[in-house]
Amino acid sequence: MLTLTLTTTTNLGPMLEQLAVRARLVAGETPPTDTELAEVHDHVAKQLDVTRAAQAKALKTQLGDALPKGIRLKKVDSARDGLTLTSMTTLELDDVSLVPEVVLAAAEGQPPLKPFAGFTVKQDKTQVTLTGRAPTMPEGAGRLALTLEPSSPPLSHNAASVAGGALAWAGNGFDVKVVFAR
Repeated sequence: MLTLTLTTTTNLGPMLEQLAVRARLVAGETPPTDTELAEVHDHVAKQLDVTRAAQAKALKTQLGDALPKGIRLKKVDSARDGLTLTSMTTLELDDVSLVPEVVLAAAEGQPPLKPFAGFTVKQDKTQVTLTGRAPTMPEGAGRLALTLEPSSPPLSHNAASVAGGALAWAGNGFDVKVVFAR
């Protein structure tokens, strides 16, 4: 048994500010003042609060329908700090060999995302090894974190941190290697 949590953190502030400046310049106006940008931030933040719960509910439904056998949705959650959004999806897997099969919901009308499709699981008589490179987010788009909570401690790992048996990696395009006893 393995619990996998994928967390993405995205700061919408810089993108929102760039859009506000471009819109004003295209309209032949001066760039927005700091006060006007603060008003835009507040307006967008309020909209995010309204849509966050509905999006989480839709994601649960969409993911529940897309998950392969042996993978169950445990929790979908999100948080907002200003214009920084953090989305957490926690799955329960019957076996580590299912990590490459993990699917996540994509944009409407798009096929589900498989962020760990490039991961490999090698098994021999005594151990199971999970290796792979986490997806790379576009420059400035945010931060990705992966937490694995195995039901028994691994023989070895390259996790950036460990807390209470949970192995954690974070960054952009990080390498993962975990060796479990069979």
